[in-house]
Amino acid sequence: MEEKHPELAGVHAIWMKRWEEWHHPVYSLALVLNPEYHATNPWSDASVKRDVTAMLKRFFPVTKERAVAEALYTEYRKREGFFALTDAAGDKRAIWSNTGITVRSPWSWWEDVVEPDCLCGPFTNPAAELQVKVAKRFVWMARRVLRIAVAASVNERVFSNWKHSLGSARAAMGKKRQLQAVNIYTDERVMKKVKTQHHANLDFGDSSSKDEGKS
Repeated sequence: MEEKHPELAGVHAIWMKRWEEWHHPVYSLALVLNPEYHATNPWSDASVKRDVTAMLKRFFPVTKERAVAEALYTEYRKREGFFALTDAAGDKRAIWSNTGITVRSPWSWWEDVVEPDCLCGPFTNPAAELQVKVAKRFVWMARRVLRIAVAASVNERVFSNWKHSLGSARAAMGKKRQLQAVNIYTDERVMKKVKTQHHANLDFGDSSSKDEGKS
């Protein structure tokens, strides 16, 4: 793009800098767990692999459970095991078809992706029971990650300290300056609250003195 439009020279570097400042490993996890991008093999990127490993450690802090989760992640990538491409009868599962993926939201898709036969007991050994337990949590993790809003501007307007810094002004700020603006806003709110409480205490003291004078 910069080769065709010299006036845009340096824009890509600025964009990448801002991306690296605000990037979080959960975004990579959401990418690989989104069925719409399964065919693109997003996990082949080294940075994505690193992010997914970090997030699996966070969601599965117990080593034994994380080992099972990593095995389930491999099955998901290969469409095997719990995420088999075919059912017990050997027929291709509709959930993996293009229509099955595109007509549903990514998080609702994860409700039915696990082969039902894999979740049925009785379990012959503790390892099989643990695998089912981790599989259910793996699905819960996928649904939770995929429901993260792409843009948090709506929530920020209502709940966040960032609501005062929206629009083009914020877009022109760097990460450090945005954080400074939020700190200033937070300090102002604290000072206003302290000042209000101070005046309330003074008013209470004055009314007490007047009552004592009357008595």
